[in-house]
Amino acid sequence: IAKGHDIHGVTLVGVVGCDNALSMPDFRAAERVFQLITQVSGRAGRGELPGRVVVQTYYPDHYAIVAASKHDYASFVERELKYRRWMHYPPFGVLANVLVQSEKLEEAAGWSAVLGKWLQQAVPEGVRVLGPCTAPIARIKGVYRFHLILKAASRRALSLALRGMLEHAEAAHVPRRNLIVDVDARTNKLRVISHIDNLLKGQAGSALQNMNLLFGLPETAGLEQNYPNPFNPTTTIRYALTHRSHVTLTVFNTLGQTVAELVNGEVEAGHHEVKFNGRFLSSGVYFYRLQAGAFVETRSLVVLQ
Repeated sequence: IAKGHDIHGVTLVGVVGCDNALSMPDFRAAERVFQLITQVSGRAGRGELPGRVVVQTYYPDHYAIVAASKHDYASFVERELKYRRWMHYPPFGVLANVLVQSEKLEEAAGWSAVLGKWLQQAVPEGVRVLGPCTAPIARIKGVYRFHLILKAASRRALSLALRGMLEHAEAAHVPRRNLIVDVDARTNKLRVISHIDNLLKGQAGSALQNMNLLFGLPETAGLEQNYPNPFNPTTTIRYALTHRSHVTLTVFNTLGQTVAELVNGEVEAGHHEVKFNGRFLSSGVYFYRLQAGAFVETRSLVVLQ
């Protein structure tokens, strides 16, 4: 719709619901919104009459929307690259998504825990592991899905890590047909669930306007969790603030009851780290919620013990 059309007489273009794209679990979300608005804006005013573009958004201050409204490519790229450099996303690193799936929940969780534990201990220098955790869509056609994300500074280091992981999977009797390795995955961010009601109803969608880690509202630079072994739920939660904000970080269950309050107060700008030992939790699904100013993000935690 946005590209290639040269229709004279079109003087008005409306962009509706672009915030939905910003909430996709993809570190390229802001880039795609900027590209879409820029492209679709070019459909108006291509003849002799001037054009006008109206954008509907809940976040008019988001840098992607501000830059697109001004056709300011330079400022968008400068800020986007700064965020990606901070979090080691392409083009400053390479990514791989490892998907573990099985028709039995305990198998999928157990196999992902086996791979995650090995990667945390034997991963080559320069490779960072996030996971395991439930996949963006946790279950498809009766098949349970968990995944891990590998970040690396070079493809060589990433290849060594993946090759070693597959060898360990074979030795640990993890069926190869139950593993999918996707290098340079397009949507390999950990899915955010905004409302517990959606999860309880089995809906995969998220109403939360999540900007995916650093790509957040001006109040924060986002949330990142070092997902633990489901059988040993001790985890490190990292978040970054662009300026001083009031932060609350809580853990709650599927009934919405708070089981732990990790942070509640004013926090200075910068990168922060919180360690949480969930050994007291019974088996089940739990959630972390970070709120800093207008930014809210929720992540899942699976416990099997």
